[in-house]
Amino acid sequence: EFGKTIAIAGTHGKSTCTSMLVTVLKHLNIPFSAIIGTDVPALDNKNYHIQDSELFIIEACEYMQAFLNYNPTINLITNIEWDHFDYFHSEQQYLDVFQKLIDQSGYTILNTDYPLADKLNHASQKYKAEQAKDIQLNITGDHNRTNALGVKLVCQQLGITEEDFNRAILDFTHSARRMEV
Repeated sequence: EFGKTIAIAGTHGKSTCTSMLVTVLKHLNIPFSAIIGTDVPALDNKNYHIQDSELFIIEACEYMQAFLNYNPTINLITNIEWDHFDYFHSEQQYLDVFQKLIDQSGYTILNTDYPLADKLNHASQKYKAEQAKDIQLNITGDHNRTNALGVKLVCQQLGITEEDFNRAILDFTHSARRMEV
């Protein structure tokens, strides 16, 4: 059993943020286990990592309310836009499932760049893209800086210093099917 579960949720950016987080942890030699929806170079191009650790990281998808199977210690919501119309028949139904996730999470970090985020309550910490402009990465894209900011805030909750984060995030170059030719 894991003592700390970190769930990375959101309409977009889940795989990238989860990949960024495990890359940082790997660089810093912090033990963890993880399940991710994409292959990650830092994990020898696998989508999972098993290690003797209390820390478990999961890419948490909202489809069919799957992420409600977790009770995360830390929950990062990368963004929120109504999606999966075959299952969520209204924007409100989509919002409700994210609210349930927040309510069953210990600490929620929420990107508020998307208007629907304003309809969610009880987030522990909020952030916006404009706060990410100084983050240095070895990949392009303002969206990736915003992703990295969410990951940085998760790392702060884990006690990782800003200096260590800034050094370790430079190891992240991509995850499979994203930023690839």
